[in-house]
Amino acid sequence: MMFEKIENITHSNGYENQPSFSPGGKILYFTSQSDTTSGSDIYAYDLQTKQIKQVTFSATSEYSPIITPSGNAISVVMVEKDNSQRIWEFPLSGNSPKRVFQRDSIGYYAWMNERSVLAFILSDGKTVPERLSVISKDGTEKKVADSIGRGMKIFGNSALFVKKTFFGKYLYSTDYSVIKALTKTPGNSEDFALYKNHVFMADGGLIYAAKLRLNKHQIVGLDPFVTVMDLAPYGIFKITRIAVSANGKKMAVVTDVQ
Repeated sequence: MMFEKIENITHSNGYENQPSFSPGGKILYFTSQSDTTSGSDIYAYDLQTKQIKQVTFSATSEYSPIITPSGNAISVVMVEKDNSQRIWEFPLSGNSPKRVFQRDSIGYYAWMNERSVLAFILSDGKTVPERLSVISKDGTEKKVADSIGRGMKIFGNSALFVKKTFFGKYLYSTDYSVIKALTKTPGNSEDFALYKNHVFMADGGLIYAAKLRLNKHQIVGLDPFVTVMDLAPYGIFKITRIAVSANGKKMAVVTDVQ
């Protein structure tokens, strides 16, 4: 899996983050904030027309756009007016949003099904560390792990996530009852992307890939990460986010180098 054409799609000096492809791979959604005095909104980049349009126009701030399992809405982490952080849904038109999970303090999330998400629960800054939990629309919650990073992805009936340890950051797998350490992440990586049974991570300007080892679709291990791309020749030296389209034809990265 190699990508031959590198393109800056935003040409902006503002905040742009959390790229997420539509299921068909034709649209790239992302968060954008033009300056520190305004809230962030969700934007959509059409990979065919190369046009960007604003999707949300709210008085709040929205982050982490993901197309919902139903396919007819965009879910986000909304920073509400009282600074609560909950998951909301916007119709694809961007109008008439609704809150779908009552749980506050959501940092990041991944849809498991139409009723539940795997969520990064923020630390209270005192005694409770960041933790990974399964939360449901009916209000139930099950803790999976503590001291986690922001990266998390669903893989079949299991999930992958990053856990912070005294020895560094590690990629773990879980069936939601047992967690298993797979490997140390490249460099200081927290964010990762999945394409079929391959995991992609980045450190500096390098893209790494590793293949999941499976037994009857269950994760039993991970091959060593190998370098598959070097984006330094394109002036990209610090990749902070990475996403891959479902068809494997497009990759999006976030970097602080213009």
